[in-house]
Amino acid sequence: MHYSQLYSYKKNILITKAITFYLFSFFFLILSFSCVPSKKVQKDILETRAKRNSIRVLINEAEQIRLYIKNKFRIFNEDNQKLIIGENSEIIFSLSSSKVKLKYKENVYSSEYFKIYPLNEKFLTINKKRYRGSLKIINNNSKLSLINTLDLEDYLKGVILKEMPLGKGTDNLEALKAFIIVARTYAIAKISEGKKIFDIYPDIRDQIYDGLDAENAIINKLIEITKGKILYYKNDIAKVFYHSTCGGYTESVENVFNHSSLPYLKSLADGNLPNCKISPKYKWEKIFTKEMIINNLFEANLITDKNFILKNLKIIRRFKSGRIKELKLYIKRKDKLQEISLFSNNIRYILKDTDNNILPSSNFEIFENENNTVKFKGKGFGHGVGLCQWGSIYLSNIGTNYIDIIQHYFPETEIKVYD
Repeated sequence: MHYSQLYSYKKNILITKAITFYLFSFFFLILSFSCVPSKKVQKDILETRAKRNSIRVLINEAEQIRLYIKNKFRIFNEDNQKLIIGENSEIIFSLSSSKVKLKYKENVYSSEYFKIYPLNEKFLTINKKRYRGSLKIINNNSKLSLINTLDLEDYLKGVILKEMPLGKGTDNLEALKAFIIVARTYAIAKISEGKKIFDIYPDIRDQIYDGLDAENAIINKLIEITKGKILYYKNDIAKVFYHSTCGGYTESVENVFNHSSLPYLKSLADGNLPNCKISPKYKWEKIFTKEMIINNLFEANLITDKNFILKNLKIIRRFKSGRIKELKLYIKRKDKLQEISLFSNNIRYILKDTDNNILPSSNFEIFENENNTVKFKGKGFGHGVGLCQWGSIYLSNIGTNYIDIIQHYFPETEIKVYD
């Protein structure tokens, strides 16, 4: 072959190889992007996985939040810029238009939100209270929300002893295991609702949470033993409720809450001799003046003014549990007699004492006294749906294990590890 022809031939081969290489690289690049998630997708996946194992607790809500932070910490704004590292610092958060304004000494910063993390320790000491995880301050409908984000299991450590007594020795341990599983189920159901700003309240609106200071070594161990276990009904997370003292019978969910009937939340007898009879709140009495009851009706917007006289109260219907289904009040203004009916668990929230406490339960009898007062004598404390806490404590005391305790109060459910 002539040199010029050989050169041309080799040149064509090199060009072909180059084109092949670039085509291969191009298709490999396309394949790579089609098979491997982008950084954003990877981040979303990681955040989703993290969210399943963490919970956001609304610690405070106000127009201004003042924090005194004892230990060293870091604060980041929405752009992940570190603003301050310090200790023994007072920081004031307020609203500025839609932004959150942070004031530290003479410095002022503005951001969509701020996040606070501990620097060297595993917790933050805020206003003399300790919290695991991190804190976030964000504008929520023209109010500042202070949110504690932490591991779900760590959250439970700050809940259990605020809701249940520890007891002596091993007496309450099986009841506590049962309650931990119920409290975890409740928390996961709240997370699953997918609310934008936070998942759960730290008080009786959901579960009482008091951070690291509420923890106990025994409880922490029980949480570890039952780690991840929740209640299911037919492969769905069960709807769970609990209360202090059922008074002998639990209540069907549809009789208390705006919820359809559920086979595992039906009214049931809590033992032949009520299990919760050991509760200090098993029986109770409340005395109201008739004027107090009229005032309650006014506060509930059931009457237009307080110029009424209470003539009588009558229990019209009860549920199988003994709780009142309908309570009728007969009131008089001038010569006109009027009837007002109160229903189910709502009775408790309307009839409040002078300290604004609701009635312990809706299972009571009425005794009218001669001195213009009405006495309510009742049983139980709480709405009565689901787990009776004092009933479960009694069962634990007589040697019932936590699985059987749960099956007693939530029949047809099963315990499985949440995935």
